[in-house]
Amino acid sequence: MKLPELYKKLLDEYEQVLGVTQSILAALKGGEGEEKLNPLLEKKKALGNGIARLTQQIASSSIGRDSRSDLSTLTEVKDLLRRVTEKAELLQLAEEKIQDFLRRRE
Repeated sequence: MKLPELYKKLLDEYEQVLGVTQSILAALKGGEGEEKLNPLLEKKKALGNGIARLTQQIASSSIGRDSRSDLSTLTEVKDLLRRVTEKAELLQLAEEKIQDFLRRRE
């Protein structure tokens, strides 16, 4: 798989984990029990493992040898990386909201 494809897949994984995390927060706020939360937590864990694998693949990838394709690839990857970073920041905010909610609940 080429580097831009890996980043697109990583972006998709981050979008999915953000959606699951927001669902977890909604379930907590709605007073849902373990039967609702456990499947969400398992899905989040699986997505996290997928993100870790993709990150390893990206770290071990090379761009290529043609300088024209290198520039094009880097431009595409730069945009994808920006979008991944945005999703990661949104994920961090959602995680902080979950932690705040759980602290207040104790």
